[in-house]
Amino acid sequence: MHQSNAMKSILSFVLFFIMLLCNGQKLKFDIKVTYLVKNDTLLSQSSSYGSSVNENYVMSIRFRTKDTIAEVFNIVAKKKHTYQVIEHKNEIDSLSIEFKYLETKSFTLSNKININEFAFKHIKIVDTVETFQLVHSKRNKVKYEFKAITSPINLFYLFRFGCLHALEFETNLNYSKPVVITHCITPNKKIEFTLLEFNEVDLKLELPKKDNSE
Repeated sequence: MHQSNAMKSILSFVLFFIMLLCNGQKLKFDIKVTYLVKNDTLLSQSSSYGSSVNENYVMSIRFRTKDTIAEVFNIVAKKKHTYQVIEHKNEIDSLSIEFKYLETKSFTLSNKININEFAFKHIKIVDTVETFQLVHSKRNKVKYEFKAITSPINLFYLFRFGCLHALEFETNLNYSKPVVITHCITPNKKIEFTLLEFNEVDLKLELPKKDNSE
């Protein structure tokens, strides 16, 4: 009798474990930052979504002609999960958002950058605004100059993901202090980034099982 109960418990545990494997991990994005991007020929906006408890995941949302697509990046595993974004309105016009999973693809870093050749250089602090630079130390060349304010958590990674193309997935390139970037400009002033929005959001989705697979 006791052996039968033990077998039932083992089978129940095995079934529960299988269910865990089949179901993906829940992920919540609770931060959104939006930057105005300005250069000689283009004026655009770049929005990035992050999690206050997990910097390994970032999300961008693209509005296309016929639909809206969310791309969720697992920076550590180098996986990109694509979802269709579906909006639902109820009878009292309350809006809810559904993320319908479409596919997962692996990605590689397209540029071979020696991140050890870059360093942050503090310039000054005026009131609550800190100015610092990203310098290519080998060439002694300033790449970007930033202005930032202190934040409860470090949101530099969201700016890097949304704005610093070719460096967006370089996780070792992260400012040591918890800040949110309010302004950034290149030395030749060809590209300028200005913070437009810094919001709390509540977007939940389920990651596929493929998130951690090879």
